[in-house]
Amino acid sequence: MPVFRDISIKQKLMRISLFTAGLALILSAAALTINEVIVFRQTILNELTVQTEIIGSNCTAALTFNDVRAAKEILSALRANRDIDHAVLFGKDGLPFADYGHDNGKYDVPPVLKEEGHRFGLNYVEVYHPIVLDNEVVGALYLHSNLHALYDSLFRYAGIFFAAILLSLGAVYALSSRLQMSITGLISDLARTMKTVSEEKDYSVRATVQSRDELGVLAEGFNEMLSRTQKALIERENAEQEVRRLNVELEMKVEERTRQLIDAQEELVRQEKLATLGQLSGSVGHELRNPLGVISNAVFYLRTVMPEADETVTEYLDIIKNEVDSSQRIITDLLDLTKTKTPRTRVVAIAGLIRQGLGKCVVPGNISLHLEIPDALPAVKVDPPQLAQVFQNLISNAIQAMPRGGELFVAARRAGSRERGVMNSPGNAGFDDVEITIIDTGEGISPENMKKLFQPLFTTKARGIGLGLIVARNNVEANGGRLKVDSRAGKGTTVTVLLPGERGDTP
Repeated sequence: MPVFRDISIKQKLMRISLFTAGLALILSAAALTINEVIVFRQTILNELTVQTEIIGSNCTAALTFNDVRAAKEILSALRANRDIDHAVLFGKDGLPFADYGHDNGKYDVPPVLKEEGHRFGLNYVEVYHPIVLDNEVVGALYLHSNLHALYDSLFRYAGIFFAAILLSLGAVYALSSRLQMSITGLISDLARTMKTVSEEKDYSVRATVQSRDELGVLAEGFNEMLSRTQKALIERENAEQEVRRLNVELEMKVEERTRQLIDAQEELVRQEKLATLGQLSGSVGHELRNPLGVISNAVFYLRTVMPEADETVTEYLDIIKNEVDSSQRIITDLLDLTKTKTPRTRVVAIAGLIRQGLGKCVVPGNISLHLEIPDALPAVKVDPPQLAQVFQNLISNAIQAMPRGGELFVAARRAGSRERGVMNSPGNAGFDDVEITIIDTGEGISPENMKKLFQPLFTTKARGIGLGLIVARNNVEANGGRLKVDSRAGKGTTVTVLLPGERGDTP
């Protein structure tokens, strides 16, 4: 730009300062705005997803028994969220079964049932969630929510950013006007000296050194330029080599720090999820276990008073009982995850604990079970109920990973000194460790899902909330052991549990 090129250094510094400050503020405002939009969208999507899962689960009975009134009462709970405009509960046939409209307003009902997922519009977001009962889709739930809160937040940020930019530019202009003289005065003096040397070839002229900052150093360097040209070139080469070395070291440090930050962020996300679950688990256990107990007692009573009930009634009573048991297990997993009980340890035989956990699992006929559990294994000092529950969860997961059949291997062996340096403390250096391995030939776990395997609420199953494996690991670690998962997509999964052995006779 010729105009900018020909103006004085004073004006250039002033304009550069204002332009740089303005651009930095605008980019910062844009970054914060984009981050706010992303965070808000993710937050509202998470909230709506949780709501659809909860409401959909609660509507299972209403869909099963064709109870429209109960379904509408359940949907009316959405009134607590002012952002949800309307919701539609679809039946198994894909037609609307029940609906809800905020303030009884009018809205368009989606014509057909869609795939599970979500879609953001300009000022709304839609969420579809299938309702599954016994691995069968019995309906779906559709939610439509507005984005008024997002736009209100954006307008508020825009006003704040605009005021901050104006105030900042005013402050930059005022400070630059006062401070630029300390730079431009020295530059002008140096320019006059250089012009004299260039035009008159008078190398006896020296620039006046008025300060010890960068400009002062520049003046001193100019004074010594002719007599030290060759030396300056050598020093420059050395300086460049040093800069390259420092750049390599800096890149290595940045890479290492980046890995640390990524690990810290993942751990922070996990801790935040655990904290949220901790806040919810107590109230969930209190509010849901009592009514679930009443329902279970009611089913037991109905079976007692109707011993000769027809097949349909018996089938529905079994469905209710199975759903109550499933809900009770979810509540137990929530409580176990957020507050692992202190183990009440005693010396026991590991073979008995494995068989106890296996006995609580139903192995389908299309799965071949292979047991390799020798009796001559070191005893372990653990909490028997906790470890039996661990083996039940792990074996159950392996069975669920093979819906089309396969082979299940459950083995235990003496780990010996190979793991002793990791498992045992110095005081237990003579103890033998016990290694329990559970292998399935299922579909395995993809590398992407392996990274999320121990994140709370992560699951690839149609049922469950992704807590069983985390509870198992917490219980193993609470008893002084370690749990490791190895898997390859299409090759199956291997879960290894290492427990410190207890010297002495097997009980």
